[in-house]
Amino acid sequence: MTAEPIRVLLIEDDADDARLVELFLAQSHAACFDLVHRNRLPAALEELGRGDFDVVLLDLNLLESTGLETLNRVHACRADVPVIVLTGLDVADMAIQAVKAGAEDYLYKNRLEAESLVRAIVYAVQRRLAEKALRESEKRYRELLGAVTSYTYSVRLQGGVPVATEHSLGSLAATGYTPDDFQRDPYLWITMIHPDDRDRVRDCVERVLRGERVPPIEHRIRRRDGALRWIRDTIVPHYEGGVLTRYDGLVEDITERRIAEQKLLENESEILAAQEIQRHLLPHHTPDLPGFDIAGDAFAAAFAGGDYYDYLRLRDGSVLLVIGDASGHGLGPAMVMVLVYAHLRSLVQTEVDLSEIARRLNLFLASETDHFVTLLMAKLVPATGSIVYLNAGHPDGYVLDRGRHVRARLESTAFPLGLFADSRFPCGPPLRLEPGELVVLITDGVLESQDPGGGFFGVERIEEVIQQSCDLPARQIIAALYRATGDFSGREKPLDDIAVLVLKMLTPQPCSSPGGPPGGPPARRG
Repeated sequence: MTAEPIRVLLIEDDADDARLVELFLAQSHAACFDLVHRNRLPAALEELGRGDFDVVLLDLNLLESTGLETLNRVHACRADVPVIVLTGLDVADMAIQAVKAGAEDYLYKNRLEAESLVRAIVYAVQRRLAEKALRESEKRYRELLGAVTSYTYSVRLQGGVPVATEHSLGSLAATGYTPDDFQRDPYLWITMIHPDDRDRVRDCVERVLRGERVPPIEHRIRRRDGALRWIRDTIVPHYEGGVLTRYDGLVEDITERRIAEQKLLENESEILAAQEIQRHLLPHHTPDLPGFDIAGDAFAAAFAGGDYYDYLRLRDGSVLLVIGDASGHGLGPAMVMVLVYAHLRSLVQTEVDLSEIARRLNLFLASETDHFVTLLMAKLVPATGSIVYLNAGHPDGYVLDRGRHVRARLESTAFPLGLFADSRFPCGPPLRLEPGELVVLITDGVLESQDPGGGFFGVERIEEVIQQSCDLPARQIIAALYRATGDFSGREKPLDDIAVLVLKMLTPQPCSSPGGPPGGPPARRG
């Protein structure tokens, strides 16, 4: 006896026939049945629509419907439930027609036996379950076949001439054409190839026929649905007695790989272009500032961005130290920095006020680009060592005294440039450098250098490196900072560009006494 009862809907308007069916099923030892009886078709169809039945026992001739119409109405309600027709000998032809119309089986009511009834029900249910399993298997096979983007083919030769070709079923997923399509059209293999690639493919086939070993060939095809796809065809020749008798091919859909390669190539080209732009923007010479040691450098990342630094002479004799970073990576930010570079150099020809320079540069960027730019400008008066700065959303600059302490930070005083057209740009508090003091300006590539665990280099490490190296020349301080970020990240190249600008106010050297070292005995007169 099965573990779960078989749910049976009996649609029969003859009470005696219904009681007989109920008796046979109740006495069965081969299976367990859960029987529901309805003597009117509307009520039966309502029960069938909401119930979970395994089989229907159906009398074709009911009060509301007769013949095949009854079966059709049951199928219209639930086509997935098998139907066994119960009929009399006088309508045997109708029973056979019902089977042809979709009934699983038929039984004569006046010859009905318990064994035959139970067997018919069990077989009907098992057949329907087997059909369902087969459909699911076919569906999985079709899905699997659709997911396979490779297929094989074989070309048979006679006298060095192709005479027959066979394609595997995988050709449907890759090309949209079935093996039969290739059989019907012997030229389909070449006509589906992109016109620009056909000569190259023909040449490859001719070389195979001449007995040459050819490398895999990659080319485009036009699928049946019109889509353009890239395939890789690997040809393997077979010889018998030194004669080429056939060659097999493995065709792989490589469209996604080719798209990825093209994007990578475009990205690499964009990165190279961005790096080249950066190299042209950066100053090639440092200004000659007696009493100061000044240096700047930029280090290109794996993904070039828009880091920039510069030294600009203002018309009042002061020197403007500039460091900035455009948002994002690649060619776009680099082009934005071209605009900043050109516009800033134009503005300093007439302007000396940092707030006005920033205001006008901001208006330009807000109207012309969709990037924002962080920028720190520090105006140095070399004669006095005084500095006025403006920081538009850029990382802090650092001022260290002779005792290696950070005595001031050039903190942000305004929003980044290009965000809001009506932004104001106040300057930070002025300061005066003393001999031996140091100014360090950086971009966020220093702050955001990451170790393998995702930790950031951060402010404390920056200050530590600067403090340890502040007695070195400006250029060596930059090298020490860059080297420290590389050691921290474990990368040969940073993930983001790094730019650093260092200004040191030199300590005046004491003058030597004529004829002798300072502090020594007076020189003797001869």
